[in-house]
Amino acid sequence: MVAKRVEDIGLSGIREIFEISKDAINLGIGEPYVDTPKEIIDSIKEIMHRHTHYTPSLGYQELREMISEKLRRENGIDADKDEVIVTCGASEALGISLLSLVERGEEVLVPDPCFVSYSSLSKLCEARIKHMPTKIDDDFRVSPEVAEEMISKKTRIIILNTPNNPTGAVMSKEDVKAFADIATDYNIYILSDEVYEKIIYGGKHYSVGRYTEKAITVNGFSKSYAMTGWRVGYLHARKELINEFLKIHQYFNACAPSISQIAAIIALKTCNSFVKKMVEGYRERRDIAYESLKDNFICNKPDGAFYMMVKKDGFEKDRDIAIDLIKRGVAVVPGSVFGKCGKGYFRISYSTSLENLKKGLSIINKYFGGV
Repeated sequence: MVAKRVEDIGLSGIREIFEISKDAINLGIGEPYVDTPKEIIDSIKEIMHRHTHYTPSLGYQELREMISEKLRRENGIDADKDEVIVTCGASEALGISLLSLVERGEEVLVPDPCFVSYSSLSKLCEARIKHMPTKIDDDFRVSPEVAEEMISKKTRIIILNTPNNPTGAVMSKEDVKAFADIATDYNIYILSDEVYEKIIYGGKHYSVGRYTEKAITVNGFSKSYAMTGWRVGYLHARKELINEFLKIHQYFNACAPSISQIAAIIALKTCNSFVKKMVEGYRERRDIAYESLKDNFICNKPDGAFYMMVKKDGFEKDRDIAIDLIKRGVAVVPGSVFGKCGKGYFRISYSTSLENLKKGLSIINKYFGGV
């Protein structure tokens, strides 16, 4: 017998596809198509023997100073090193924020479709989840006006994600500022997941934390620096919240991995050119995917991240489609795992080799053309 809050959530629909698609071309998992930069690997080999012990719970001071300086310079957030916690990936940052702030029965507003963790983590807090619907006609952008209409006295947090997983949508400066105003006016928090901030193909990324102190900014090194396996992320919030978040962080993990924190320091110091080159690779892959699918499928051209939501008229059973495609040699994720507005779609991650991307797209086109 387990706790009901655990029974009420399922295993990740993304990981389910990952586990059963070992022999298929993987257009499902959100994994960078390149390995961690060589500069990081080579440096770690030389110094890892010096970093085999616990670090301070907040994280190494040098790393927190670099993160706070990055937030000030790139995001316009007035951040201090003591307002930063280095976490075991952005996933932990999301979890400890929600657990610290949400009481049973309070409301969490999430985009729909959205990354699977948002709803499940909110359920673990025994919160009521309210979905902010989006449409492909609006490029899946979440509307501040819709969100404001959904707010009640029980609303505690709005979760935003820009660039968005699974849709690739990028929020405009005007919408980001509007959400910041909502947070301030209604005295609620914005939990802003910005892990794809550097993967943008046009325009600019804007952080909610630039415009309101009610923001909790979550970010990490997995996507921007191809460091998914290192499990190192961070969050920024005002000092009075950090002291509370730290309690959960200490009891869950004590600290983020020491070697991974050193790798993050190296990334911030040396890997700007790597990021730019990687993003250009994503742009090429996005264009290939869009050109391959646009004439026969309902899809849009994403502005950021490395995902595309795809739909074929007359085919609504997205999970059955995903299983069938795995049998034919390509893995995608059924859109329904991301929310009601994802039903009937499937998510493609074009973060793979050009060869595998083209093969996978060919299988998808052939599957739908031949049914």
